[in-house]
Amino acid sequence: MILNLESTSARFLVSSSPIKSVLQPPKLVTSMVSPIKKSQSGGATSQAFPASMNEEQKLQRMVDDLTAQVACLKEQVQKQEKDNVRLNSNGMPWLLTSDKFFKEVLRHQAQQEAKVAAKEQRQQAQEKRSKEIVEWEEKEEAQKARNAMRKTE
Repeated sequence: MILNLESTSARFLVSSSPIKSVLQPPKLVTSMVSPIKKSQSGGATSQAFPASMNEEQKLQRMVDDLTAQVACLKEQVQKQEKDNVRLNSNGMPWLLTSDKFFKEVLRHQAQQEAKVAAKEQRQQAQEKRSKEIVEWEEKEEAQKARNAMRKTE
């Protein structure tokens, strides 16, 4: 098995001499993995980047993939910020007077206060919009009444 590693790109892991900190590991060549697209007839038509795709299209596809990843990460963060967050969520016991737990409690309290403040602000904005709509409807009715009076004259 070790002899097989010596003939691959992982040969730096197996050496008769110790690895020195001055030696750099080989560059890791990565490639984007994308599913094979199927045509309407059911056959595979293209790989991740077909040869006919120009650089701009390749970059656009990469941007789209990164945008999707960012959206997934935002969704995960929003799930973490929900109201029903448990401070001791990993099931392990904590020393309730430890600095780490105390900081978590303070962060949780600040988060709850911010949510309450945001909710109150939304309620006030909704009340203001409701009042404005009522005033607008009254003005609209008055305008319609004036227009009806002008038509009858």
